[in-house]
Amino acid sequence: MKVRFHSVAKVLAVAAALACASTASAQSAGQFTAKFGLNQLTPKVESGDISAPALPGTKADVGKDIQPVLVFAYGLTDNISLETCLGTPYKHKIYGAGAIAGTGELGSVEALPPTVFAQYRFGAPSATFRPFVGIGATYAYFMKERGSARMTAITNPGSGVPTTFSIDNKFTYTGQIGWP
Repeated sequence: MKVRFHSVAKVLAVAAALACASTASAQSAGQFTAKFGLNQLTPKVESGDISAPALPGTKADVGKDIQPVLVFAYGLTDNISLETCLGTPYKHKIYGAGAIAGTGELGSVEALPPTVFAQYRFGAPSATFRPFVGIGATYAYFMKERGSARMTAITNPGSGVPTTFSIDNKFTYTGQIGWP
């Protein structure tokens, strides 16, 4: 059986953008900055039904993860900067939802969502408060999808054939609002 979680890529990209929004720091033309920190991705998944032979209404949910992140920014002008967020893969647990809510962990997946932003900063570089808006591109890369014995027991009972799933890699856009 093949299960696809199409909305996971977009959710991870938005979460990455929001996490990076609070760490942006390129303040003026020609300034290059780098920061290190922790980033938490908390996906908000709207799973479609898992295909038969699973019970009708069988869905999936994805847990959160925290990983270290590097943020690099460069000021093209006093108001326009570029930023990228890079880090180690996020390890997400997949849980039952819908008709199988409360069944526990059904599998896991790793995600690597590098993102590049173009930002516009309001005000002068010397201003104390400089809010910004940004738009970016994210490539959400998924790997190491693993189903559990519990997943097979729930979605494919009695067959002895393990349930497998895949998550599609995806390019997506990401919005950003914040202040340094």
